[in-house]
Amino acid sequence: MSEISVDRAGMEQTFARVLPLVDDVDTALGAIPTVPDGGTATEFIGLIMAAAAESAGVAADSYRALVAIARDVMDDLADNDDNAAKEFMELKRQVEEA
Repeated sequence: MSEISVDRAGMEQTFARVLPLVDDVDTALGAIPTVPDGGTATEFIGLIMAAAAESAGVAADSYRALVAIARDVMDDLADNDDNAAKEFMELKRQVEEA
């Protein structure tokens, strides 16, 4: 049987390193000029920059979503472990009483 082990503190340290980087991406995206000065290529540059900014924003949002999901999974895992332990302790008590 396999065993799954999750180090909550280690995961939170990872999240603490990743989330500021994601915030930096959002800050950088906010600093992108809305209308580039590219002469005759301005329209194309604007289109390319808008697509790149949108993709970077989606990537940043994906990391935030993954962190939120990972935290929920860790919470559920801890809750289920506690519930399972309580069930086994109750079963043991009943067996010992019988």
